[in-house]
Amino acid sequence: MPGSPVNGCEIWATSDGTNWKQINQDGFGTNRNAIAASLISFNGDLYVGTINHESAKIWRYKKTVNTWESVYDPCQSPCAGDIPKAAYAMAVFQGSLSVGLGRAPAAPLFILKSHDGKNWAKANEDGFRDQNNSYVSAMTTVSQKGSPPTHYLYAGTYNSKTGAEVWMTSNRPFSRW
Repeated sequence: MPGSPVNGCEIWATSDGTNWKQINQDGFGTNRNAIAASLISFNGDLYVGTINHESAKIWRYKKTVNTWESVYDPCQSPCAGDIPKAAYAMAVFQGSLSVGLGRAPAAPLFILKSHDGKNWAKANEDGFRDQNNSYVSAMTTVSQKGSPPTHYLYAGTYNSKTGAEVWMTSNRPFSRW
């Protein structure tokens, strides 16, 4: 189980595949970070996206100094309004970290991207222009050989009215979702 509603999520690591140790404080200090929903390596650091009933959080682990830091928290003070509750999916695309966030059921999803893992910008229109697309459930990248090669980022979404959707963007000029 990736988390606990009592203690919060736990992140475990092993260097030999046998002996495991927890490398974070339970829930990163709060049981509101109940589930570690996504994990990815980016620029040599480990990133974790959480499901948090207050707001989604993204944490970065710098192994070189053995510390965690919060790199995305839309609620620095008490939260209100349509804020993301979960960072469900992550992918590295064109040298940036992309994170799919969800705000189900009240508001549409959005995707953030960051070149440095700390400063974030929206990468799509809310809900891909459909308010019923409430979260990104999966993300992946695909490369096609060619001259030059083409790279694609895919995002799978949950849509409460029409079901699953898959969205794609590429590295080609003027490419849009």
